[in-house]
Amino acid sequence: MGAGKFSLGSGRKKDRSRLRSVPEIGSRSSVVWPVTVEDFSVDVRFDCFLAVATEMVVIVNAQDREVVFAAPCKTVVGWTVLQSNASVFYQLIFSVL
Repeated sequence: MGAGKFSLGSGRKKDRSRLRSVPEIGSRSSVVWPVTVEDFSVDVRFDCFLAVATEMVVIVNAQDREVVFAAPCKTVVGWTVLQSNASVFYQLIFSVL
């Protein structure tokens, strides 16, 4: 029997060692929490949204939708949570929230 007009391959399984894609890595979405931010310089509190995405941490004022804070995730060095207060430390010396 000769080779047919429509070849179905050699019969061997192809190497399936390709990396599987993770859709969350390339997405432009974030995880968002409502927070209250305190500006210690003028002793004022205002409601905001804390958004953590793949590459950025952003705080947006809930009332006027202005960006209050934005930093690349790679500059965030840690955070603390005590009762209802949280601090995010970035660039080794600053904190926000």
